[in-house]
Amino acid sequence: LALPVTLETLIAAYYLILAVGLLSKSNMLVTVGLILCLLSRYTLLFWLPLFAFIWWDTQSKTVNFKMWGSVAAAILLLYVLPFCTQDPKIFLKSIAYHNKAVVEDWAGYGNPPVCWTMTSGVYLASYGRDFFSGSLEEKVHKMRLLQMSVMFILNIFGWWLYQKTKTKVSAFHFAFLFLYLFLQFFYFFSPLTYRYYLMTTLLLTTVMAGEVVLSIYPKKKLV
Repeated sequence: LALPVTLETLIAAYYLILAVGLLSKSNMLVTVGLILCLLSRYTLLFWLPLFAFIWWDTQSKTVNFKMWGSVAAAILLLYVLPFCTQDPKIFLKSIAYHNKAVVEDWAGYGNPPVCWTMTSGVYLASYGRDFFSGSLEEKVHKMRLLQMSVMFILNIFGWWLYQKTKTKVSAFHFAFLFLYLFLQFFYFFSPLTYRYYLMTTLLLTTVMAGEVVLSIYPKKKLV
């Protein structure tokens, strides 16, 4: 019901561009996807260290300089200059606003108070709320730390697995797989995950399923 009044379909489309770029091995589409996803939400930041390492290891310096130069220029021109120069604390304010929304959601609405996002069972915050001690603000902070720890561990695991498999698996496919995993784990361990957030992961799931089908049943040659 919330989908008509959210921008989630647009954000899912941005991630679709990035996914298509990775699976079609198009550095141009990957660059465009990176820019759009970074400008839409900060979630992609946690995947970037692993992706940057993979790209530096597999792509030429020219490709890397063009890609990261384009990304940096876009962020500067479309975010930093028009917004951060006007309000240097705008990013921190957005984080504080989201944390306030998390605390209010964890407290619940109505009488008796009910946290509707947790009743849907699509993420793990209800366990964190019951497990962590302290005020709601402290519990949310601890859940954030747990989420960041999971992202860090996933980076380390990704780096280790890449070293083991880089001669057997395409860097583009490996990067796509971990993009998918990062999004899933980010939302599973997030203090607040609205159900419509998962439209992005659902769309990437269909892309992954399509890629698996094509690998099993490749197109027949016409001649």
